[in-house]
Amino acid sequence: MSPRPHRTTSSPSRSEARSKGRTGPTAIVAFAAAWRRPAGVVRKAGLDPVKSYIFQSPRSRVLGTHGTERRHLCRLSNASVPQAAHLDPRSIRHMDDQDRKLRLEEARIMSDELQASLPKMVPAAGLSLESMLPFKATSLRELLIHRAADLAKTATQHLEDGQVVPGAILTRSLVETVAILFCLHRELERFLSSPNESRLGEFLTSSLVGARWEGHPVQSINVLTAIDKVDKEIPKFRASYDALSEYTHPNWSGLLGSYGAIDRENHELHLGARVRESSLRSIASTLSGSLMAFTHYYNLLADVLKDFNDHFESELPK
Repeated sequence: MSPRPHRTTSSPSRSEARSKGRTGPTAIVAFAAAWRRPAGVVRKAGLDPVKSYIFQSPRSRVLGTHGTERRHLCRLSNASVPQAAHLDPRSIRHMDDQDRKLRLEEARIMSDELQASLPKMVPAAGLSLESMLPFKATSLRELLIHRAADLAKTATQHLEDGQVVPGAILTRSLVETVAILFCLHRELERFLSSPNESRLGEFLTSSLVGARWEGHPVQSINVLTAIDKVDKEIPKFRASYDALSEYTHPNWSGLLGSYGAIDRENHELHLGARVRESSLRSIASTLSGSLMAFTHYYNLLADVLKDFNDHFESELPK
């Protein structure tokens, strides 16, 4: 069997992008736009891929087959969508210290699993060459698990050390990461029921190379809009995000409440990090719930991405 033709058009290098006066995200956009299938290279049914799509991870599941080679998508241990009790700031107030330790232990276990399951690459040749959308969608999924693993590991460490503010800030960033993963799952399911390559392409491009600064050619997704979409599926998701935002900003929770104690008798302000059990309980519960949600939608995407890739494969000539 003849090997599949290799791409004959090379992608622009970073040095080439700089020579044209493009750096940073602008160069990334140009880089991504220039990498497309060259004219005249037609995918023929039955040809083996240049590389099998295998994530170098201890946990994986089969995505599909071409000839004798297999492609895999990582799947984490099963996790359900978090209950409102994990995310509702009002119910968290009634938790005790034992509950906090339990939530942190849950977060530690899920964080360690993310670290153990990080993929090493996403080779485009292992996916459909009829469209770049499967490669972009898979890339977004795997970039998100790297981000989530990084945030979860450090947030858990901070909370175990009683560092409230950095733990809250990192957990808030994890909540945003969950929201984008949720939207990816939602957009792919919408595509499978009603294909619209333009709409999906805009979402993927905005997620991968978008930014919010003025003049950037691709605007990123509004994260609050994404969070509100999740809130319709997971109750109190937005409430937990808003509570974390209080620690992110230099106001009561993020400033005086975390780094100062007023001595009214001696008319003094004592400075230094304060360990407030109520804050630790709230943040630890949200961290655990967010990791549950991430694992849940990450796993769902394994099957959805297979169907998404098959959508383009099914259009091949028989």
